[in-house]
Amino acid sequence: MLNSEQLDAAKRLCYLLMWDNSNEAEKAYQAFLENIKHDEDHVDALRTALYPVIAHTDWNELDMMFDDLQAIAKAKNIPFTLNQDDEDLDFNSEDPFSDFFEPIDDMLSEHGYNLWSWETGCASFCTFIAKSDDYEGITEIAEILELTEENFCQLMCVSV
Repeated sequence: MLNSEQLDAAKRLCYLLMWDNSNEAEKAYQAFLENIKHDEDHVDALRTALYPVIAHTDWNELDMMFDDLQAIAKAKNIPFTLNQDDEDLDFNSEDPFSDFFEPIDDMLSEHGYNLWSWETGCASFCTFIAKSDDYEGITEIAEILELTEENFCQLMCVSV
């Protein structure tokens, strides 16, 4: 069971990732609370609640990840200037962090945003876009919620 500090951290993460719509952020937090009633794993419960603002695909479906990130950026009015034909992107790389995620993060950083990776513990990728100014807050939340490499659910900014 999560303590009150962890519940507050989960709520803060909902609001940080849904900065443009507090009603949706509150709905996501309420969904998270409902999810943890039925599932002891707070990480999966939080990921599920944040589904509208995260991109979660299998490791070999980076083209779908790209499409999801484009859709999220468009919904949040974030300039997304890369396209699937961009020579900086490698959808089949053995190192997707440097060949796929870093070019996307570089482009987002130019506009005050960052790409974050959320380890899933399985053969899939989970990412989201956050404001660059929220880096410290999200990092603190990750520590409180124990979203760490040791727990196979590390939350980390791609640019760090």
